[in-house]
Amino acid sequence: MAVKTWTSERVTSADINTYLTNSGLVYVSEVSFSGAASASINNCFTSSFDHYRINISLIGSVAGNSYNMRLRTGGVDNTAANYYYYGFYWITSAVNLTTTAATGFFLNNRSATATGYDLCTVELFNPQKPVLTTHRVESMETNTGLYIQTSGFYSATTTQFDGFTLYPGSGTLTGTARVYGYRQA
Repeated sequence: MAVKTWTSERVTSADINTYLTNSGLVYVSEVSFSGAASASINNCFTSSFDHYRINISLIGSVAGNSYNMRLRTGGVDNTAANYYYYGFYWITSAVNLTTTAATGFFLNNRSATATGYDLCTVELFNPQKPVLTTHRVESMETNTGLYIQTSGFYSATTTQFDGFTLYPGSGTLTGTARVYGYRQA
């Protein structure tokens, strides 16, 4: 297809639809939760997409309490100690973050006040393929802005996952998680 510009030829709605059909994020699913011990989304990872973005927003919580993620299949969490993560976080200075086998992915600590927000973006790769599922996390606690994390994770299993669970280190969670699939050209 020849490239069209605004000065040489008018871009039609058919052109726009063609370009939009082959790129961008597609809304898949979401879950909202309040005072929950955990929050799960089932059947959000399918063969329709290879890669996903999960945006998590938490509202107010207990100081210094972590929140985490587990992958799931058929409505059941994978609680085996086969999650590994590497990266670093900042509290007031940089600290390395590494682990041996854990039973879930650490996403971040939660805000110290009821008015704080915690934001997290998870880029998840290949959850529905029989290969290692990997993901990258960018997260921050917005009340003080002093806790920011960037990390990479993988699940040392070739299980084909179709969902995930968010859970706190202790206490409860309040917020929303939205899942988007990366459109494949």
